[in-house]
Amino acid sequence: MAVGAAAIANWHDTYQSVTSQPDSPVINHPTIWTSLAPQIANHNVAAGPFRLATIVLACLCALAIRRRWAGHAHQDGVRWPDSLLASALWWVAFALALRSFFEPVMVSYYPWPPMAVALIPAATLGWRRLLASGLLAGALTGAAQGPSHVYWIWWAPIVAGLIVLLVISWPRPAALAPGGSVRVDELPPARVT
Repeated sequence: MAVGAAAIANWHDTYQSVTSQPDSPVINHPTIWTSLAPQIANHNVAAGPFRLATIVLACLCALAIRRRWAGHAHQDGVRWPDSLLASALWWVAFALALRSFFEPVMVSYYPWPPMAVALIPAATLGWRRLLASGLLAGALTGAAQGPSHVYWIWWAPIVAGLIVLLVISWPRPAALAPGGSVRVDELPPARVT
């Protein structure tokens, strides 16, 4: 939204800023896409074009979620199935993982958001899935701290781990607990501590 407002105000400068974001494969971790990214001064690459493509893919994920939710329009007293909420959260995790899949240069914290969100639908699938997802997320967090700048040693295992995590946390409706629906107005209030 903020980028859209800036683009309306000054398209040229906004486009230039978004598409020419420099990133250093020397300082951070190169990926398989680094050689395809436009080269900038000081051994940097422009990460912006890949990020724009990732944003388009994330928008397609949003359309998939919207299409799934279209049949469950919110009305007073309507129950939303747990499977629908878990599916929406899975798509959010997938959309967040796209950055790690397609970024030309990665930083060790890029995989954290999709891992955190993927644990939520995994929790709806039972303790085994949650435990497996939690252990994998912990291993990926540790692996992401590795110093290697060789993409098949650092990036490929991180992406493979994210894919496995997404597969583990995929909310198959049959695997969800029976009676799985949440009445929106019956959710417990948030507690402030």
